[in-house]
Amino acid sequence: MIQFTIDPNGLPYYQQLRDQIIRAIESGQLQPGDKLPTLQEVSEKFGVSKNTGIRAYQELERAGWVKMTRKTGTLVQIPSPQPTEMPGQIPKAMTLIQQALALLFEAGTSADHVNAALARIISERWSPDYSESDCVVLVQDDPFNVEVDLADVERVTGLRARWVPIREVMEFGEWALGDTRRIKAILAVFYRFAQVRDRLGSLPLTVLPISVTTDPLVAQKAVQYNRPDMRIAIIATDAVFFVPLEVAIQQFLFNAAVIGKAILSEEQQVRELVERADLIVGNYWLTDPRGVSDITKGKPVIPLGTRADPGSLQLVKETLASDRLQATLPGG
Repeated sequence: MIQFTIDPNGLPYYQQLRDQIIRAIESGQLQPGDKLPTLQEVSEKFGVSKNTGIRAYQELERAGWVKMTRKTGTLVQIPSPQPTEMPGQIPKAMTLIQQALALLFEAGTSADHVNAALARIISERWSPDYSESDCVVLVQDDPFNVEVDLADVERVTGLRARWVPIREVMEFGEWALGDTRRIKAILAVFYRFAQVRDRLGSLPLTVLPISVTTDPLVAQKAVQYNRPDMRIAIIATDAVFFVPLEVAIQQFLFNAAVIGKAILSEEQQVRELVERADLIVGNYWLTDPRGVSDITKGKPVIPLGTRADPGSLQLVKETLASDRLQATLPGG
């Protein structure tokens, strides 16, 4: 097994894990066909959250360094070699890219957003798994805060699925989606549906909402805290997550008293709530070991994760198969 060390003052943990795995492959420490640790092993042996492992592995797969399947796990592979010769059309293409980047710069687009969008488009097109087959695109804030699992979407719809951050969709429009010829439909979590539909409404693609429901595993942990004298503080990374968090509390902590809620950036209010609370409830940032203990002050915590609602996914499947959707697609 590869050795992994965390620099608390360095890059985000998923980037450190990703980069060290790439170096291990390049140095020969990891060979093609070697099986990487499971996400549970990553969490336990490397001291990072499972979500950190998920993001690192997904980026490795997009870049062609690993192959992830349910049957074999995560296997090492070597990205396809790039051509060494430059055909005549490449200089012309590079000129067009320069012109496009100049327009983005003049429009005030941040370098981070450009880098993120380009990296995804490039890794998708050069991926060993790239094909012209239909797929669906899931647009949401962060795949580790609202856990609409791509595997769930693929299992129900029978199509390949990939996710795109909503901030990039709002800034870049259809460019953030990569190769739109491959897309059969766009899925958006329900509280972002209107924004995504309005931003991408000019595309000949249907935008479908996905509802989310609280992860049933939450109930197992919530039982011990479901008491009338239990004082709960809701702390989230973003105001939008208060909606699923409050729904979850109504479902599983209906006897307990919510004494208040705050966004993580509201430091003074967070400190006051934590001081008064018996239990801290929040989204998946509570599973991240970095600095959480400084915020929660040792109080018990429950991360209330959410997943795609099965009924909502079934409606998506039926719509994807309907004549109405087919009629909206190019050539339909």
